[in-house]
Amino acid sequence: MTNPHQIISRTPFDLTADDYDRVFERNPITNHIRPIVWRSLLSNFNNGDNVLELNCGTGTDAIMLAEHGIHVTATDSSLQMIEQAREKTASLNLDINFLQLEFEQIDSLAPVTYDGAFSNFGGLNCATDAQSILLKLSRLLKPGSTFIACLLNKVCVWEIASFLSRGKITKAFRRLPKTGVETRIAKTMIHVYYYSPARFARILSPWFKVTNVYGLNIFSPSPNSRTFTSSHPIVTNRLLAMDKYIRHLYPFYALGDHFVVAAERLAS
Repeated sequence: MTNPHQIISRTPFDLTADDYDRVFERNPITNHIRPIVWRSLLSNFNNGDNVLELNCGTGTDAIMLAEHGIHVTATDSSLQMIEQAREKTASLNLDINFLQLEFEQIDSLAPVTYDGAFSNFGGLNCATDAQSILLKLSRLLKPGSTFIACLLNKVCVWEIASFLSRGKITKAFRRLPKTGVETRIAKTMIHVYYYSPARFARILSPWFKVTNVYGLNIFSPSPNSRTFTSSHPIVTNRLLAMDKYIRHLYPFYALGDHFVVAAERLAS
């Protein structure tokens, strides 16, 4: 039977699905920062909760939550990502429902309501109209529930310093335009919008109240800095350790490669 939510389409992320785990999931920086986000998820979602995931990729976060007794509806626009996720979990007895679903079509999940939701590692940065998506998401979440988002930050100290050190001035400040920028994904281009924590809090504000914000990869290299990480492992570890002490402090949380925001669904 055809899945009523399935949309047969090609996205740039279809082209990265086969190599996604090798390039991103097995990246040492990803392996360091993902457990930080997991602690946020597990401190807000409980055994028996019904949680919605946006841009699930190959299912790494959904698997972790399901192993803690949480039911996950895991969505992604890329059919290839969903197929990779299903293959990874085929032999596991986990309570995960993988659906190919665009951000803009999450309202098709109604009338189901969820005990929480999350979007990890910059998925929402690829959304053309984040405010419209958050409105739809708010209608799916129970009052008092938590939405957690990990987004690419507008001002990334590491990236700016890295490009400036190589004389690439334009690239150093590429995240600043409000209209977003074209970014290469595999062999195609995708439009990416960068947010500051303050701006994203304003977008959330009609439906959510921010309860926690912290930064990732502030003075430490980002997951894309594989050459530096492999060449300077001791320095990398020291910089990652430094981030631990400043990630929750202003203005440092607004200067990392990513920031994480937790927000409570308002009652009205």
